[in-house]
Order: sequence, then structure tokens, then C-alpha cells
Amino acid sequence: MRRRPTLHYILSFILMCLIGSPISAQHISSWQLALEKDGIEVYIHRSADMRVRGFKACATLSVPFDSLEVIFDNIEEYPEWQASIKTAKLVHEISDKKYHFQSRTKLPWPAKNHDLMWRVEKGWDERDGSLVYKQVCSTNTMPDKLLQGSVLQAFASWRLKPVNEDEVEITYYLTVDKGGKVPSWIINLLSPDNPYDTIVNLQAMRPGDMDELVLD
Repeated sequence: MRRRPTLHYILSFILMCLIGSPISAQHISSWQLALEKDGIEVYIHRSADMRVRGFKACATLSVPFDSLEVIFDNIEEYPEWQASIKTAKLVHEISDKKYHFQSRTKLPWPAKNHDLMWRVEKGWDERDGSLVYKQVCSTNTMPDKLLQGSVLQAFASWRLKPVNEDEVEITYYLTVDKGGKVPSWIINLLSPDNPYDTIVNLQAMRPGDMDELVLD
């Protein structure tokens, strides 16, 4: 007898489809423009028929693609540009394309910072020529020794699409399961200011900063 899929795996499948498919992720009824400034667009996901909420941020950066890839591969430097991260470190490496990193989420006082564990899969999407970093934060995706005791389903995706030698189109997604009571610290992560500030930080990085990362 075949076992019926559980709600947990159904939700996981829906979320992975949402962040993994540019077509479905940009469905007109799923995303609403929340912020548009300095060439950056941030959309909020407010679909009534799905148990998820999240954001999508889009921009074109004047950065060589190779330099941007180095920045994304240098995990310990994430706090330099990711607005919500206080610290980050590699904790489990399967290969340079599959690994886990731990991040401490930076929250305004009096909220407490939170440690999160992310599984990352890096690869090319041949459909549109984007380099994709898929990130999953979920206790059922981590090695036993990395379990932190919290139950959280969150999915992030960075898509880096070369436009020319000096420009990259970047799209950033973050979605979470909104079933039940959503903690205030998760709501803070989903604020349009978070992805906006993150992309502004990337834009502000000087070529010399990137050269130092490459040399390291």
C-alpha cells in the first residue's frame, strides 16, 4: 500500500517550487510591490491560497560576475553585507557546491538574536543562465549533529544572472511557512527593508574590497 504524503512534505514541495521557478515565483497574484528605490524592487508574497509568506528583491548590480560569486562563497563575510546576519560560519561541507552554514540573525533590541542552520546547494539554472544558491533552514535537512532543537521551515534563494562583463542581475527570495503563530523575529526578516538594505550593501562594496576577498 502506498503511503499518502504528509502535509509537511506537501508544504516543502510547494515552497521549493515557489523559489525554484522564476515563472511561478513571479505570478501576478502572488507578489505585490512593496518598495521601489535606487533601482531596487522588493515584492511581498501575499497569496491567500498558500500557507507561505515571503519577499522577492530584484536589482542590477554594476559588479563583475566573478567578483560577486567570490562574495557569495565567502560565508564568514556575510555580516559585511547581509543586513539580517550578525555572524556566519561554515560548519559542514560536503563539497564546494553543497554545505551547511550557521548564521546568527541580528534583531533590534529588545528582541534576542537567533542562530539558524542553512543547507546550501549551488548550481547553474540552464533555463536562464543564472547561478543559483538555494538555501533551506529546516531540522529535517540537517545532519543529526547539527540539529538545534528548533522547528523552522524557511527557504531562501539567490539568483545571479550575468548581463555583461560588468553587470549582474540579482534576485533574492525568502519564504517561510506561516501556519500557526508567526514569531515577531520572523516578521522582522520579512520586512522589505531587510532585502533592500542587503542589496544596497552589495552595491556599495568597492572593487578593492572584492579584490581582497579574491586574494584571500
